[in-house]
Amino acid sequence: MSLETKEYCDAVATGRRPRPLKICFLSSMHPPLDKRVHHKEAVALATAGYQVVHIAPGDGEEFVADGVSITTYKGDRTKLGRISRLPKLWRLARRANADCYHCNEVDSWLVGVLLKIFSRKTVTFDIHELHSNDLAERCFPAVLRPLVVKTTRTVLSLLTPFTDRLVLAKKSAGQEFPRSRAKQMVVENFTETKNVSQLPASCGLSRDHSQDVTAVHLGAINRVRGWPQMLAALSKTKSSNIKLRVIGRFGDGSQEEFLRCVRDLGLEDRVSFEPWMPYDQVPQELGRCHIGLITFQPVSQNFIHAMPHKLFDYMLASLPTITPSCAIEVSDIVSSADCGIIVDSTCPDEIANALDRLAEDPGLCRRLGDNGRSAVFDRYNWENEAKKLVQMYDEFELARAS
Repeated sequence: MSLETKEYCDAVATGRRPRPLKICFLSSMHPPLDKRVHHKEAVALATAGYQVVHIAPGDGEEFVADGVSITTYKGDRTKLGRISRLPKLWRLARRANADCYHCNEVDSWLVGVLLKIFSRKTVTFDIHELHSNDLAERCFPAVLRPLVVKTTRTVLSLLTPFTDRLVLAKKSAGQEFPRSRAKQMVVENFTETKNVSQLPASCGLSRDHSQDVTAVHLGAINRVRGWPQMLAALSKTKSSNIKLRVIGRFGDGSQEEFLRCVRDLGLEDRVSFEPWMPYDQVPQELGRCHIGLITFQPVSQNFIHAMPHKLFDYMLASLPTITPSCAIEVSDIVSSADCGIIVDSTCPDEIANALDRLAEDPGLCRRLGDNGRSAVFDRYNWENEAKKLVQMYDEFELARAS
């Protein structure tokens, strides 16, 4: 072992890093304060002592948040806009002059690969979804989708040799890269337990059946995430004391249709809608609810293989969940942890029955909620996943010091 390498190992052992890598997160779509990219990954690495930068679309501002230096660049979010922004992202990435580039979309990954080729940088690709299926389902008719998936995966495989590590946000994302298992590392989207003090120790549902029971849907909302089925289910529940709280942002322009449907079903006094809120406010707001909802519709492979943040936020808040049977990884977790009721999310009657069952049985509600909370502390927490991410960059740093 060289003297330099020994110095590095001694520094790691004592918690000091005299020459930390500079890590740059590259985003072409994810916002500067994205939950996974910023609040989880970038903050975890900054906390571990690394110099971390995040370049993301925004208003052109530069600022520091949670120890992470953030540079934003202007541009529209259309498909053509994403392409036109790539030269700008390339220039900002080169100006950052980082040692490692952590790429969060296919187009930002392309920028990372060019940096690898021309500047010998370390590059990782953080895979959040099944990109080939997403492209095929959004842009092509059903008859062409198998060909598009195969072609896209071939293109992705051409970029992989120029990539040091593939970081998977969910296990199923690895199916995009069947020949690159050795480069894959799973860092799943579990929740942080640091804000647990803001939450009640258990589900707040009492045995008083006159109490309002609040079901919550947290995060992005649109038709294919099931708001029509949620509203139809609410209109079918036996109890009018069951309320629905939607916290998030409509991603498909259907907000007015949602509000019109609420009026048409006579649910104005049972449904509330709030816009997106800061990440650190979520635990406190969930503490005011009783049931967590996930109602993905089986229209996309990315929903079938979903691993949503909200599931683990619900579990940490001791909320029993109502989750879709079509979401394979979600239903496996809910089943193994025994923390919710799995339903056919296309069927409002099944959702309504699950809501009634939980509202009428506080004991069941509390047991499932407590099971979910325990499972987060035992297995499904971000702190365990963050250690894997930090270790990966420790290995990169050690390799450079050797």
